[in-house]
Amino acid sequence: MVTAEGVLDQARNWIGYQEEPDGDTPFSRQWGFPGGFWCGMFCQSMVVAAGGTVGDGNTTIPYTHYTVTGVEAFMGRDAWSGEPAPGRLIYFRWGDYGDPVHHVGLCESWDGGDEVITIEGNIKNSVVHTARYLSSGTIVGFGIPAYSQTPTPIEPPIATPNRDGEDAMNVYVGGMGAGQWFLQAGSNLVPVSKGDVILKQRPAVNVTYCTDAFIQRLAKALPVVK
Repeated sequence: MVTAEGVLDQARNWIGYQEEPDGDTPFSRQWGFPGGFWCGMFCQSMVVAAGGTVGDGNTTIPYTHYTVTGVEAFMGRDAWSGEPAPGRLIYFRWGDYGDPVHHVGLCESWDGGDEVITIEGNIKNSVVHTARYLSSGTIVGFGIPAYSQTPTPIEPPIATPNRDGEDAMNVYVGGMGAGQWFLQAGSNLVPVSKGDVILKQRPAVNVTYCTDAFIQRLAKALPVVK
């Protein structure tokens, strides 16, 4: 599962890297262009290192070692934005000459205003951690990678109790006469240590079914006062 933070963690490991004396880098070699301009290849390598994929079709990002076609591919995926966000690719144009896009990096963070913090390769032959500004006129836009979404855990609901046979279906909170509290569900007794719960005046909580694992979770979750 590839995430924005996973890609950024990989990129942070390279901050301060200097390209080799002949202009070559491990990123350009990885993508078959030894000695080539490597800003886009750096981004591609970070995505792959974090478990993502690069290329045409259903991949995390399109090829972007040539920034012009990278922008075109993001737009073709309907994955292009004028707004920064962590893990997005940030594209630049340095002036009114040559290609419409000259450089690409990774957006690390955004303060919600003008400043965007980036990690970029091939700036003065190195990987840099720097600030960019939306008002500078150099930022073309942002490519949106297809990062994995971490699912939100869903707790099973506590159902309305079934009144038939409720003695076997109730969870009782009670004491043993010496300040020792426990949960009881049917014949199950689960001791509760003093730090686990605070007992309220209400002595029982009804559920339709409970396993031992559920009882243990409930022991830590109940807002009870002793």
